[in-house]
Amino acid sequence: MAYIGRTPTGSILTGADIADGSISTAKIADDAVGNTKLNLASDYAFTGTITGTAYTKLFHIQHQEASSANGGASSSDTFNDTVLNATIINEITGASLSSNNFTLPAGTFVIYAQRRSFKANRNFLALYSVTNSGLAKIGQSNYGGNGGQTETTATLYEKITLGASHTYKLQHYTETARSNDGLGVASNKTTNAHADVLIWQVA
Repeated sequence: MAYIGRTPTGSILTGADIADGSISTAKIADDAVGNTKLNLASDYAFTGTITGTAYTKLFHIQHQEASSANGGASSSDTFNDTVLNATIINEITGASLSSNNFTLPAGTFVIYAQRRSFKANRNFLALYSVTNSGLAKIGQSNYGGNGGQTETTATLYEKITLGASHTYKLQHYTETARSNDGLGVASNKTTNAHADVLIWQVA
């Protein structure tokens, strides 16, 4: 702007000169606000989906029995179907548990499963695809001697990507048969969790 006479002395614009609520989000650069401008000790409520972070939604299911109930019999040289009868947490839309089978929607998931066995000799977990009628994943090899008195825990850890809804069940291969407690010995103290399956949706 042109002036007649002397140009006025400039002054620095301060926050006090800006009316509250007068700057829209469109006027703020995407990289202008970082974690240094946020109180990281505060809680923030989000109504949308947060991306770029892992393990945002959890589906946790178990085989639960009363305190005095063992995990069931194991069969010789057999893939034993795992009882899954309790949903602990379900934050995944489209995930469900029914008749020991669990269904997942389309997406990418990280699956962690564990199950105990007693005197099973060679054993391992397997993820069986009910949808495709075949084994999908095999867990870590495990060994619990038939002559000992110690339980062992078999585990399975996998990442899967599904293009459509898919149904699975957890199986536990055991080399040796044992009635009643081959798939877990009761605690006699509290509700038994003989098997756990934890599934995180990551995409």
